[in-house]
Amino acid sequence: MVKSIFLSLKPYKNILFWSIVFILTTSLLFLSKTEKPKETKVVVEKVTKEIRKTRKYTRYVRLKNDKYDLHRLAAASFGIGIIDNENEINQQIRAGKLVKVKANQGFKIHELTHSKAVLNKAAYNILKEIGVAFSETANDGDYFMVTSLTRPLSLQSKLRKTNINATKGISTHSYGASFDISYVRFNGVKEFNPKLQEMIESILFDYQKAHKIFVLREVKSACYHVTVRK
Repeated sequence: MVKSIFLSLKPYKNILFWSIVFILTTSLLFLSKTEKPKETKVVVEKVTKEIRKTRKYTRYVRLKNDKYDLHRLAAASFGIGIIDNENEINQQIRAGKLVKVKANQGFKIHELTHSKAVLNKAAYNILKEIGVAFSETANDGDYFMVTSLTRPLSLQSKLRKTNINATKGISTHSYGASFDISYVRFNGVKEFNPKLQEMIESILFDYQKAHKIFVLREVKSACYHVTVRK
């Protein structure tokens, strides 16, 4: 009986052999692909990084001017309160609520006359993120200028005497949550640069849309007034 079954299958011997080979080969290929998730992840991250490096903000965007009341509410939400003078700035630095701001990737600090180079930690982190985004979008070495940061009330009063456009109320600069980015100063030169201006404005648009910042485009001061949100 067994012998007769074997003899009946003999004509199909080659077909059975190659079927088994096909099944084993397919299984091995599947296993080889599923055993290397880490390598795939590395490749994806590398591609994503390259896209970020070569991405160009060529689209025209129109930033929404957020009402200043929204800027004030966001600035006050960090709980630092209104900073009256430089002594209070130093106290907040010692308490770890304010940090000193230095030039970083994608931006430099302009000579400050009515503010101090400090921000709360969240605002500084967002500023650095914007700087990196700008650096990766623009050419190597391009940078924007930060023209104002934390301004205690004592300096705000002094500013009103020389700048009629300075707010008569409490400035969000006095909370340590705001900074100004010039749109006429790039790479240390004061002149209009439409290409770089479009890049920084597009990046700010993305952060505004993501509910990370409020923005107000100030014409007289030729800057973007940025307040970081919680």
